[in-house]
Amino acid sequence: PSYYSFNRGGAHFISVDNIVYINDGAGNGVAGNRNCDTAIPEQQLKWIAADLATVQDKDAPLFIMMHGILLTYPVAEGQTVNKVYRFDDGGPQLGELLKDFTNVKVLSGHSHKSHFQHTPEGNIREYNYAGTNGGWWPAGFTPYKANFPVCFDGAPWGMGIWDFSAGPQPSHLYKGYGSPTDFQIRAYDLNKVVIDDRDITTSFLPGASGNSNVVMANVWAYEPGCTVKMFENGVELDVKRVKSVDPYLILKYILPVKQEYGKMHSGIEPESTAHIFRAKASTSDAPVTIEFKDLYGRTYTTVLNRPADI
Repeated sequence: PSYYSFNRGGAHFISVDNIVYINDGAGNGVAGNRNCDTAIPEQQLKWIAADLATVQDKDAPLFIMMHGILLTYPVAEGQTVNKVYRFDDGGPQLGELLKDFTNVKVLSGHSHKSHFQHTPEGNIREYNYAGTNGGWWPAGFTPYKANFPVCFDGAPWGMGIWDFSAGPQPSHLYKGYGSPTDFQIRAYDLNKVVIDDRDITTSFLPGASGNSNVVMANVWAYEPGCTVKMFENGVELDVKRVKSVDPYLILKYILPVKQEYGKMHSGIEPESTAHIFRAKASTSDAPVTIEFKDLYGRTYTTVLNRPADI
């Protein structure tokens, strides 16, 4: 079946089929344009309701797995989310079915980016995983490399690891392929980051005064409840969560594609993502330590020894 459920490791899992295939123009011997939409049909919602009725422990881990993204993307500090669910046809209805469950994890894909978000009530947390095949999306042209091992938000290609050995609250870790599990931060000295290409971004133009002595960190596994701190010579800096593109992705992968083909392609634009953190240091050459503490009390640390090229 295209949707089903099972129990494993003290948790209940429901696999949802939320991609509705439309394929306008299809006919006998005609492929059509292969378009689709994200929705949960009524028949499937009724089945999910009946399945959830069999789950007695509303505090036990409940995993909902789907391809299309359930919740709207996270926003930066000071911004507000105006819409909770990305799709109206089945999204809010699923949320209503889950309102009595306190420990819901949604695992989704589709975006080739890393978005970890939760509902305002906090009972539903979505882990929209960066593509396990990275930024592979050639959009009708031969890609610069066989693959982009970095997704379009700067997250490394990889996988989510869930550990159920700790009891009713399984822990989560995002691991980049070929990287150690403690690789959770990529940091930048913006004094040394210059991207003079307005087609791609205006965030890192030469001489940009707003980037002077700024340290920026991409913390792709950040989710609400985590903390990110930065220290210069032992002094804690004022860290802001912002939306920005990732300069490593642009310099290492997107710019070479544009230079090879002489233009940008619609399938490889960098995303302005909200798991970017910035702080202005008082010097241009003192080391800055970045600390990321996740929901399970684990702290990941990296030291940016400035000046630092990408």
